[in-house]
Amino acid sequence: MRPTTSISRRGRRARVAGIIGTVVALLVAAFWLLGEHSGIALPAYADRHQHIAEAYRFAAEHRDLLTRIPCTCGCDAIGHRNNADCYIKTIQGNRITWDPHAAV
Repeated sequence: MRPTTSISRRGRRARVAGIIGTVVALLVAAFWLLGEHSGIALPAYADRHQHIAEAYRFAAEHRDLLTRIPCTCGCDAIGHRNNADCYIKTIQGNRITWDPHAAV
């Protein structure tokens, strides 16, 4: 019968969740601010809306992460193996061949 223990556990969990949420929000804000100046040339269809452009920039800068995330929209039928394929067809050196699938 130690109700203070469960309350303190809840309090710790809430604090940890708050800290994690704050860190994630700061990382997203930093990416958003720095992404504007990344110098990645985007195709016209990706540059029409800011949120689409940010997603394409993220895909270019974090392709290794997106290759580990399966796509759930059924695009495996068009040859996509993972989430990165929805944004990028190929990378050869510094040249990116984009895929318009994610902008649709």
